[in-house]
This record gives sequence, structure tokens and C-alpha cells, in this order.
Amino acid sequence: MLKLFLFIVISCLIFKPLQSFAQTTERTGYVFSISGGISSLQLSTSSFSDQSEIYYSIPNFKFGWMVNPKTEVSLYIPGNVYSYKGSGRHRDRIFEGLLPSVQYWFADKWWVLGGAGLTIDGMTFYDTRNKSEINFYFGSSVVAGTGYEVWSRKNMVIDLQGRIHAGSSNIPEGKRTLLAFDFLVGVNWY
Repeated sequence: MLKLFLFIVISCLIFKPLQSFAQTTERTGYVFSISGGISSLQLSTSSFSDQSEIYYSIPNFKFGWMVNPKTEVSLYIPGNVYSYKGSGRHRDRIFEGLLPSVQYWFADKWWVLGGAGLTIDGMTFYDTRNKSEINFYFGSSVVAGTGYEVWSRKNMVIDLQGRIHAGSSNIPEGKRTLLAFDFLVGVNWY
């Protein structure tokens, strides 16, 4: 919880001086976003030793609606890939979620996001060899993030994002928890 608080405070201190309060992008209607980047992951499973790793964060999707020019409600689908060393062979798995969320622009280009919902711990499409590896496990997740829009044109915006994604799932080896600190580049359409 302290890391989340420090992340938000540091983000505010970095992004706030860069802001102007004049809005330049018209945000209305439906929203679709996709992003990708890198993650610093902290994994803990009751029957394994804890592990830390740097991996990639894909896919990250967001489908939503602009309630007003500063507030978006959406279904956020964060994705983190991790290295699985459990039963069977060593392989990649995903730690995703279906998280209803709210995103709010405090200034023209700077926003914050928060949400909570369902964890989905599953196989990756590129590293599945047989049907026995197609397993999905569920739990709860929370997400908090901030971003700064660096480029816009008409109804498309590119932003840099920082995100914290935390969740848990119940796998055959026990309860798995994940804490991910992500740096992402996003493309958004309004």
C-alpha cells in the first residue's frame, strides 16, 4: 500500500508542472485503447519461492465511454506475462483482469485511473503445446495508473503510462499473488 501511495505522489509531482489547463483534445463518445510495455513483477505462490522478474506487459486493452470531457468509465483489461515454473514444463503464462475502471483528467494531458475486478490467470496463445496447458484460474484484482498524453491528432492520442496491477488467483500449487509495476506506451481513439 505504501508503494502505491508513493507511486501516485511521485506521479503527481512529475506530471503536474507539465500541465496546462486548456483542453486541446476533444474527448467524446466511445473510447478504445491499446498499450504495451515492460513490467517489474513480484510473484508469490504458497508452494513456490517468491520470484521477481522483468517481463513484458501485453496485451492491455480498454473499452469505454466518455461521461464528460474529463471522465471516462471503461472495462480495462491489463495484461502481464510471467514465467511459470509449476507443474509440467517451464512456460509463459498471463496474469490479466477484467476491471471496471474510471479514468479522470486532472489537466489537459494528465490523467489518473483506478479500478477493481476479476483476475484471469491463463495460458499464452504462443506458448501452449497441448490441451492440458489450457487452464484458467480466477481471483480478484485492482489497478491504479497515471498517464501523460505526448501526441494527439484529431481523435487519436499517444500517451506514456505508469501502472500498478495487483491480484491473486488460486492455481493447483496454491494461491498466487502478483504485484506488477508497468511502464507502457498507449494509443487511444475517441
